[in-house]
Amino acid sequence: MTHAQQVAFVQQRIDSNPFSKLLHLKAVSLWPDGAELEMPIQHRVMQMLGLVHGGALATLVDSATACAIWPRLETEGLKAVTLEMKINFLASPKGKFCRSRAELIRYGRTTAYLEAGVNDASGKLCCRASATYFILRAETPA
Repeated sequence: MTHAQQVAFVQQRIDSNPFSKLLHLKAVSLWPDGAELEMPIQHRVMQMLGLVHGGALATLVDSATACAIWPRLETEGLKAVTLEMKINFLASPKGKFCRSRAELIRYGRTTAYLEAGVNDASGKLCCRASATYFILRAETPA
């Protein structure tokens, strides 16, 4: 599968999630154990003070980390769910979009650990996050 085909496949997965589609999340780049997603900064993601809502940023991070782990899970015929996520909000993103770049740090039998950052259109770091995923195996009750 070419890089463009991989990005298109991941974009289809993103678009199959109504909430991610509502936020207009876009797959930008993929590499082994990593992914970069973009979210446009529009009125729909703002909170009452005119800043990007933390929940929208958390969704961007959650989606980017999921995209970073999907290819490995797909090759093994597995699925995973977010077990824990921690996010530090450092600054509110400015500009037309923000991007989350996620990387798989550790992949174990039952859990995977990933780290991600969110930068705004100027490249300013706005968030740092970590996420742990629970890997669902055939013998694991859902």
